[in-house]
Amino acid sequence: GGLRGGRRLGRVIHPVREPLKVGQSGDAILVPHNETIIESNLNAKHDNADIVSTCRPAHLAQNKFVSLLLDEARRRLDELHKDDANKGNGNLALEDSISDEYLRYDEEVTHISESKDFPSQQPIIAIETSKGKTYHTRYLVAADGVHSPTRKHYHIPMNGEASIQDLINVHFRTNEALSKLLIGNSTTNPTSPISLNERNGENNQAMLHFIYNSKLVGVFVCHDGNHGEWVLQIPFFPPFQTMDDFTEEKVRGMIWAGLGIHPTNDNIASAINSNDEYRFDILSLRPWTMSSLVAQKYVNDSNTVVLAGDAAHAFPPAGGFGMNTGLQDAHNLAWRLTLLLKNEASGSSLINAKSILGKYERDRKPIASQNAALSVRNYQRTLRIARACYLDAQHPQLLIKLLDSPPINFLPLHSRREMFQKLVQVAMMPLRSLEASSTASKSLHANYIESNVRAILESGGSLPLVFPSFELGFAYDEEKNNWNPNAAMDTAGYVPRVKVGHRLPHVVVEVFDASKDQNVCLTERDVASMKVHSEKGFSDCISLADISSQLRQKLSVVDPIFNLLPVFSENIDDRTNTAKLIKSIADEFEMNTVVTPVFPKRPRSKFEGVVLVDKNQKLYTLAKREALSGTADNSNDLIAIIMVRPDGHVARVSWIHEAYANDNNSYNYFDQIRGAIKDGLAHSIGHETI
Repeated sequence: GGLRGGRRLGRVIHPVREPLKVGQSGDAILVPHNETIIESNLNAKHDNADIVSTCRPAHLAQNKFVSLLLDEARRRLDELHKDDANKGNGNLALEDSISDEYLRYDEEVTHISESKDFPSQQPIIAIETSKGKTYHTRYLVAADGVHSPTRKHYHIPMNGEASIQDLINVHFRTNEALSKLLIGNSTTNPTSPISLNERNGENNQAMLHFIYNSKLVGVFVCHDGNHGEWVLQIPFFPPFQTMDDFTEEKVRGMIWAGLGIHPTNDNIASAINSNDEYRFDILSLRPWTMSSLVAQKYVNDSNTVVLAGDAAHAFPPAGGFGMNTGLQDAHNLAWRLTLLLKNEASGSSLINAKSILGKYERDRKPIASQNAALSVRNYQRTLRIARACYLDAQHPQLLIKLLDSPPINFLPLHSRREMFQKLVQVAMMPLRSLEASSTASKSLHANYIESNVRAILESGGSLPLVFPSFELGFAYDEEKNNWNPNAAMDTAGYVPRVKVGHRLPHVVVEVFDASKDQNVCLTERDVASMKVHSEKGFSDCISLADISSQLRQKLSVVDPIFNLLPVFSENIDDRTNTAKLIKSIADEFEMNTVVTPVFPKRPRSKFEGVVLVDKNQKLYTLAKREALSGTADNSNDLIAIIMVRPDGHVARVSWIHEAYANDNNSYNYFDQIRGAIKDGLAHSIGHETI
């Protein structure tokens, strides 16, 4: 019925408070009546499994994230100012010019044109903005939203379903008193024992609240309960509803109804009217259309404009894949553009825009299509709950179709709007049985509804918040891109794989500088979260996830790097010399390729560079398990050579026999290493070969 009043039909707990384990699904658990489930029970059967990441799932609203990005951009701009001042060039005018050049915010693109540069004849894009400025650029990343003017300018169509459901988004902020009231009711079941964490208010704020009552059917999204940050999503049916039906006054009443606070039966409401102790501010009211769309192509014909984020894809919000997919786009694209621009500046022909940006599209477009389909399935999950309350999303659509058909469509629009409103009110009247003050006869109806809803939730039919196989297991390869999962697989657990296209798995390794015979720290943040005990005390350790980015920081390298990991088993004796030889071959290539050997123990002899020590040989075991499903033999005298892209995805996995490694004159050995590096680089930048 409401957050504070009415009947709670069901409450589910999701595996979001602890790090996920290997194989752990994203399924939620229905909390039984009069009981409390401790969230650690969600992964009880995976207690002995490794965690899949040093991070746990988190909820971050887009407006909060944009604020964080802006703060970080300003911080980096300050660093530019300081660097310039240290060089003796610091002055106010120069700092202003740097601000204009590097940080543009609240500035709208009003016109785009393309011309040829003279004398290179390369395309140059001119961008005019709402602040009367014109910028010229070689490449343009269009991340200008689902209604992208840039995408429309280049006549790139979107494929999919353009209108699934219209909604009203209400962004509101509660004051401190109301926030405390709502948090207290969203974290605990009034009839259930309260766990210690819930009593202390630690990380137990419910995020999604689906409300079904006679005044409101909608979803409250708690972005930040401590600071009163909420969004309410209300179904909207134009043209038989207009924004006049959602004035601030009317929406305020809907919010109170959704919160379960009613003037006739709640002393809270009288407090609101008398001294304004409990109140909220409506920050925005915005209609929008839920869709499931993916751009037909991500790159324009001249290979100068690239789509990213909502400009390339639009999903239903169920599951939170919109912003996450956009971030993955940027992660895949940033290093490609850097390599492309560096290559063009040097006059090299190794990389061309068509190949490397085409590879971005081939990587990302199938992932967007998968996530779009998953988001639609998630939306359909929410409709199952509505049907359990005897509300069917098809009924308003059928009613709209009827009102638009003869002879009824001969009636004036205002008359048909009145008919629509009254019929919707009639359809929602049975939901009064869910209100706290319902009679015995109404309670019987409410019992049926509750039984229906709990049956769905108990069978795993709730809207999941975690999708391990999609969020961690997405991969850039043809086999995975042709993957067509069904709904039963949506919350499947993530199982790490050392395979082309997949992310290099999270494996904790010790970082050792073999040239100085000492431990080194790559990033303070990672080390702080992963201290492991070794023979000589505490050592600095990191995760192999995103290893290329971490090595850039260690080596103070500005450009993206490809990381070559020769992974040795205990059976390989001459590990250091073999690693040196692999490093000498990698140095032959133009692109930054850093060789970082992975040993089962610290090396006995010097190696110029960083060595990673994987004492439990987890990476080798994972790589070998994948190889055994293919054609590699079962020998332990094999060296795995893993090429990792700048974005942390595996570009190539090759195996070399120790017999070749010990024979430094073997051309086969040299050719295998060169082939592994060449194939990995070519695969990454979209070439058949290099």
